[in-house]
Amino acid sequence: LTVSEAAANGKFVPLQLLRDTLGVMLFSGEDIDKPVEVLSGGERARLRLAQLLLEKPNLLILDEPTNHLDIESCAALENAVKQFDGTVITVSHDRYFLQQITTRMWEVDVQGSVIDLRGGYDLWAEQRKAAKSAATAASKAATAAARASAKTSSAKASSSKPSSTKPASTPASTNA
Repeated sequence: LTVSEAAANGKFVPLQLLRDTLGVMLFSGEDIDKPVEVLSGGERARLRLAQLLLEKPNLLILDEPTNHLDIESCAALENAVKQFDGTVITVSHDRYFLQQITTRMWEVDVQGSVIDLRGGYDLWAEQRKAAKSAATAASKAATAAARASAKTSSAKASSSKPSSTKPASTPASTNA
C-alpha cells in the first residue's frame, strides 16, 4: 500500500485533490508512492490527517495533536487546520499551536465550570494573568483587613477588661 493509496482509503479521489492534500501534509513528488510500512511515526500521523481531510468531515477532534511531531509536521498540521472548513476541537499544551489556530477557547475549571472566551491563546493568557493578579490583590487586602480587625478587637478587649488592682482594705474594728 502506497501513501497515495492509503490517503484515498479505497475511494475515488481526483488525482489533483489527492496531490494537493498530500502536499499540505508535506508529501510531495515521489513521497506519494512510498510504501506505508517505511513511514516514520510523524509521517503516519500526517498521512492519517490527510485521510481525514479527504473524507471532508465537518468536525475534527484533536487530542494533543502536536505530540510526537517534528517541526515540519507541526507546521503542516497548523496549515491544514487553518484551511479546514469545519469546526476543530483540540486539547493541547502546545501554546504556539494554540495561538496559531484558535479563535475561541473554553476553559474548564476544577469545579466543572466552563469559561467561554472568544479570542486566541494570547488573549486567554492575558485575562488569566489579570484574574490571578486580581485574586492575589484581593487575598492580600483580605489578609490586611483581618489583621487590622484583629488588632482593633485586641485593643478593645484590653481596654474593657476590669482593673486588676484590688480595692484598698479597711482596718478591721475590734470590740473590746
